[in-house]
Amino acid sequence: MSFSTFAQHEKYYPDTDVKIQNRLEEWRDLKFGLLMHWGPYSQWGVVESWSICPEDLSWAVGGQKKEVADNYFDYVKAYENLQTTFNPTKFNPEKWAAAAKYAGMKYMVFTTKHHDGFSMFDTKYTDYKITDKKTFVDFTHKQVNELVTGYGQVDILWFDGGWVRKTTDEEVKKYLADTSEGSRWARNPQNQDINMAGLVKEVRAKQPNILVVDRAVEGPEQNYLTPEQQIPAEPIADPWETCMTMGNSWSYVPNDVYKPAKEIIEKLVDIVSKGGNYLLNIGP
Repeated sequence: MSFSTFAQHEKYYPDTDVKIQNRLEEWRDLKFGLLMHWGPYSQWGVVESWSICPEDLSWAVGGQKKEVADNYFDYVKAYENLQTTFNPTKFNPEKWAAAAKYAGMKYMVFTTKHHDGFSMFDTKYTDYKITDKKTFVDFTHKQVNELVTGYGQVDILWFDGGWVRKTTDEEVKKYLADTSEGSRWARNPQNQDINMAGLVKEVRAKQPNILVVDRAVEGPEQNYLTPEQQIPAEPIADPWETCMTMGNSWSYVPNDVYKPAKEIIEKLVDIVSKGGNYLLNIGP
């Protein structure tokens, strides 16, 4: 069993909107959800997004697909070209939904866009690049508004950390100076403040009850806390959810080692007994 002192390091900012408070209570009653990392990278069976980073990936399950290219730049090009062969005609969402329901899962979080920038929905905005120009902010706002307008009710907007951060240009330059040459930050130093408060306001004008989880920056746009791959040692009074992989990888990797059912059930009981939700990930 994995425990942590997560609650001691994370500050929670309650939303004062009664509608959001009520929606949170409904969400807390769901207890068990499915997280799904899925994208073109699944064709190779490599770790999602991170294999195109030039740093040492010894920590990442799956790593790079070495036989694809003999240098980093050709590898990235081949990775980005995966979109041309990604045609999952045999994907059966009904079967996945039935399996999740049978397991007792009551909600789902899906990676509509991971760190590599590939959108897993029929967006009109197909830019792969993430920059610190105003166009990036506009692009992000348009995509999120598109999601909450054209795809029915959306219960949760779940923003993972790493691609959005509130950083001044001076801080970016300092970080760049402190970062070794050739790293992904040195290649693309980004100040990616997407004006989350403004984005949430836009989204809730369309879907007033939607929950928002900004995992990058603590604050009022984080409606519940999200310890990753860990379970707090003590109960937490604030709304929280542990996201955890069923195997070792977030995305599909051949021959991954999956947790036995007994361990998963024990974790579910432990998390729920401490007031949390269990978001269990598996990658098609």
